[in-house]
Amino acid sequence: MAIQIRTNRITIPERGRISSAELNEFFANLVYDLTQLASKVNARESSEKALATQIRDDLVSVRGELEALFQAAGHRRTVLTEGAEYIDHLISMYDLSNLTFLTGASASVRASVAPLYGQATVPMNGIQQKFITLDFRTSEVVPPAGLVATVTGTFDKLEGDGSTNYEYGGTVTPGDNTLAFNGANTDKWIRQVSFSLDSDVSEVECELVVRVPAQNNPQANTLVLHPHPWGEVDITEVAIASDLSSTFTEVPGFEEEKQTRYLRYFFPAQTVSQIRVRFRQRNWRPLNGRKVFRYGLEELGLQLVDWDKTWDAVEAEENNHSMVHAIAAPSGRKFTSLDGFWTAPDFTLEDAGLRHLHFKVAADAEGDTILWNSDVDGLPQDTAVTISGERQSLYVITTMNWVASSGGTDSPFQVGTTPFLESIGLRYKTEEI
Repeated sequence: MAIQIRTNRITIPERGRISSAELNEFFANLVYDLTQLASKVNARESSEKALATQIRDDLVSVRGELEALFQAAGHRRTVLTEGAEYIDHLISMYDLSNLTFLTGASASVRASVAPLYGQATVPMNGIQQKFITLDFRTSEVVPPAGLVATVTGTFDKLEGDGSTNYEYGGTVTPGDNTLAFNGANTDKWIRQVSFSLDSDVSEVECELVVRVPAQNNPQANTLVLHPHPWGEVDITEVAIASDLSSTFTEVPGFEEEKQTRYLRYFFPAQTVSQIRVRFRQRNWRPLNGRKVFRYGLEELGLQLVDWDKTWDAVEAEENNHSMVHAIAAPSGRKFTSLDGFWTAPDFTLEDAGLRHLHFKVAADAEGDTILWNSDVDGLPQDTAVTISGERQSLYVITTMNWVASSGGTDSPFQVGTTPFLESIGLRYKTEEI
């Protein structure tokens, strides 16, 4: 609604009489108008924040659906067979629609599923953020004081080329890199590099080095990256240093990520004083007659997570870190066999008896009738599991335990970290009831 201004200019003659009634009316109207304007501005700001939050929520949902589609397509390629009677099904941790928990499982022991990263882990008992704090008086996020973060396009990859400008002399608009550490997902650090439209530059790369603010407990075990633009930026390095020297080591398990979404890395708790991230942008857009590359971060987070380490192999699933995913047969059909079971990361990379991911396929949601057990039975793709009776639903019960000891030389999990699960793929047969 438009604001109707009440204040009217009053004329006071030189050395003339001043009417207190006119002045009182003038100031009353002025205060009223200022109040109306402030109210309107505050309402607009609140509306814009709400809209930004809504858009972000929608984007997170859309991104999750896209990730599930990407994973499903990859799974179909993995298990593609000529037999049309097979049905392939993918369970993605980006999708919570078919996720449930065992009836007796308390919230404190249930597996933790984070659709933002498409990962399931053991639950968290607490998180200590290293770049941001929460003001207990206002409940607002407080960015770190004296943040030291530097960005350059000139660095040495130690590949024999020496120090090289990987932004190739383009015109750089550096942006405000502190926006990547303020905990506000609607703020973004965006670095822009532009060239003439006929330039043959096909990619640019930059390096971000940030010092972790000094604190009583300098240890961390989890790092999250939210690149911007989502799904367009390559991450060519993520490395940490225990002091302020130039000695960096890659985060355990890191591999170059292309066209990255949101990322989360786990590593054994250790002192982290610096973080180095290298970004590469291969996508460009024409803008005002220039060839423009844009890349940066929505957020870089460093955390010390207190992962729940309780686990007892002889306990029932509901007393360990568990979750359940339901699978429904096509309408009017029943399951007749389970013919394949895969996971990402591959649970079979760990040695039998030392695994940290455990799976059961059951005929009921509570696991009273077990059809296949990964800790006991061979893989269904080697020996199909016959399913008798009119089973129109299957349930995958997953349990996971803290990595206190190695799962073998090929294990995808570091000792002293949480295991994680990204997806489960199944192949099965059905027939008409």
